[in-house]
Amino acid sequence: MDAVFPTLDAPQDVVVGAGYRKGQNPMETLLVELCTVLGYCLNPAAHARLLQMPADDVDRFTRAVFEAEGLEEPYDKEEWRNVSTLVASHFARM
Repeated sequence: MDAVFPTLDAPQDVVVGAGYRKGQNPMETLLVELCTVLGYCLNPAAHARLLQMPADDVDRFTRAVFEAEGLEEPYDKEEWRNVSTLVASHFARM
């Protein structure tokens, strides 16, 4: 099931995780959606680092996104839920 996230610049809801095109890097697609849908646009070094992370631990990846953004614990619960739900939807298809 695709995740639905409300965004500030979307009319109501945006459906993400609709699928990958042939030859498209699934992790790159995830990072692009984190930026365009949720506003987590990582600097090039963090982007490259997260591209290399294994898709096996949603919480670890979500924490890495927050740390790359310079956020510290305790993390906002709603933001954590939004990011981890998007990450989980992508990891489930990798």
